[in-house]
Amino acid sequence: MARTLKDHEEVCAERYASIERRLTNLEHKVDNIHDMIEGFKTEIIKMALRGAGMILVAICGAVFVIKM
Repeated sequence: MARTLKDHEEVCAERYASIERRLTNLEHKVDNIHDMIEGFKTEIIKMALRGAGMILVAICGAVFVIKM
């Protein structure tokens, strides 16, 4: 337990420094997760567009075969 105001200030300064380090680490982790989610979102959109393109090609092919 802090005996003087100076001791108290030193203890609190160390606590706040520790909290700041932990918050900074957490912020970096959240930023990394955000970047990963954005990457996944981009990949999902690409996959959906490719799938839609393949379906369109299949339908056009079927129509072409039926009209022949």
